[in-house]
Amino acid sequence: MTLNRIGDTQVPATESVNAVAWYRPEQWHRLLEVSADRHELEDTWAEWYANATKFVLRMRSLGVKLLPFHVDVEELVRWCKERGLPIDGGSRSELVAQKIRHSRGIAESEESATDEHSVDFDRNQ
Repeated sequence: MTLNRIGDTQVPATESVNAVAWYRPEQWHRLLEVSADRHELEDTWAEWYANATKFVLRMRSLGVKLLPFHVDVEELVRWCKERGLPIDGGSRSELVAQKIRHSRGIAESEESATDEHSVDFDRNQ
């Protein structure tokens, strides 16, 4: 069986990968500043983190494996600007999906294995 690495997680090449955007506390204020859908986001990182953690755990209890995937807000801003996209939930999701596709396309490479954007949820990042 061929395995791809998504961060520290080995995933069979044929297995579907579900990822959720994950943010760092020090970037939360910036995300709120730049997001077109700011009204849909929690006011604080702590509120977002509590809700996101509950969501991931709920999905896992239903048998859906989610891999939290760090999103760098400044990278998100550049990515959206280059494509003429609003900075919103759809764009954040598409950036994560693109990065996952890219990581999966680099099976077992060093770049994929050390992707700084991935996170091991079980380590409570």
